[in-house]
Amino acid sequence: MATTPGEVSEELPPVDVWIHKLDFKSTAEVKIPERLVDQVIGQERAVEVIRKAAEQKRHVMLIGDPGTGKSMLARSMTELLPRDELQDIIVYHNPEDPNEPKIRVVPAGKGREIVNAQKAEAAQRREQKASMVMTIVFFIIGLSVILAYNWGSNPPSFKPDASTTILFGILVAAIGEGWCFFANAVSYIAVIAGLLMMRIEGRFERQERGSAVESVIEGFRFARRTAPVWALLLLVGVVSLVAMPYTVLMPIFADRVLHGGARGLGLLMGATGIGALAGALVLAARTRLEGLGRWVAISAAAFGVTLLAFAFSRWFWISFVVLVPAGFAMMLEMACTNTLLQAMSPDRLRGRVMALYSMMFMGLAPLGSLFAGSVADRIGVAWTVAIGGIVCIASAAWFARRIPSLRAEARQLIVAQQLVGGEPAGATATPRATP
Repeated sequence: MATTPGEVSEELPPVDVWIHKLDFKSTAEVKIPERLVDQVIGQERAVEVIRKAAEQKRHVMLIGDPGTGKSMLARSMTELLPRDELQDIIVYHNPEDPNEPKIRVVPAGKGREIVNAQKAEAAQRREQKASMVMTIVFFIIGLSVILAYNWGSNPPSFKPDASTTILFGILVAAIGEGWCFFANAVSYIAVIAGLLMMRIEGRFERQERGSAVESVIEGFRFARRTAPVWALLLLVGVVSLVAMPYTVLMPIFADRVLHGGARGLGLLMGATGIGALAGALVLAARTRLEGLGRWVAISAAAFGVTLLAFAFSRWFWISFVVLVPAGFAMMLEMACTNTLLQAMSPDRLRGRVMALYSMMFMGLAPLGSLFAGSVADRIGVAWTVAIGGIVCIASAAWFARRIPSLRAEARQLIVAQQLVGGEPAGATATPRATP
């Protein structure tokens, strides 16, 4: 119980009388009791109740207006209780359920030490993260300038999708998503600088006549009437539409299914990138076109199988391991399709055929993401990815059954391009090369 401001304890003399009885020249000479309970003035009855409650280990309810000393009395009671029986309660954020925080009980006095240590550790991590970000930014800027200077006149023909997936997967786990977007923006300096430094020697005149619409129709007509080209385009379109959207659902898997958070997402994306890089290196080491059609079918089926395994995995590291062959199969299927399409297309139509490939590969992916999000909202992310894997396997089986009927026409197209010198740069195909 606490007295109100209007009440004055009988043991306390008036303030002016009390002040005159004290002999001091400055406030520095006024002795302040060490214990907080002895510093309470004007609440002698409340102090007495606090002392008895602490001695008898009873609960106390303090009721009064603001400013009557309730908080000070409550704090002073902790000094009267046995020190070895007190405990500090530390509340931690629970990323799995914000409404149920994690509780930790430690001996009295340890709580403040733990909190201060964690604050110091967090400050150190922020400093390390800032240093890492600045190092990465300066590295990217320097590398961009060097690459732009060296590649300005002869840009390389490889696609760094796999390596950048690994890089940014690691960066997400290390420094977070926001800084990764910043690093990605800085990386475009190399692209812009390379484009500015390119010099086109001479001009090439178009040999055919007609409008742009007629040219597009001509390219589409060639793809539609050429069975091997059309089959490859259909397969890559189906895979992009139903299977590739698993990357859009990856944050949900990382956070809600596998409970890995942003760090887990970075590791999962890095696993996909490792497999994709391995697939690109395997295809780069191959010097012949023979058998690439079978590779397309097998890799598409393997991609579907790995998606099924990933969809129903509930252990983070199993999912991590499964995504490595998933990235490998995905890269192999797309790269083999790309190579075959270029090898079978005439020089004057190759750009239009590859535009159709880009439309099927990249153009259908956003539609697939929209479709996957809508389906996942109704049946869950696991079954959505699983259905995509099943459709991917079925499409691979359809393509594999058509390979014997497509082989002869594909061989004729590839041989024709070799005879007229239309073979893509860097590819060494033989007349026996078939899909």
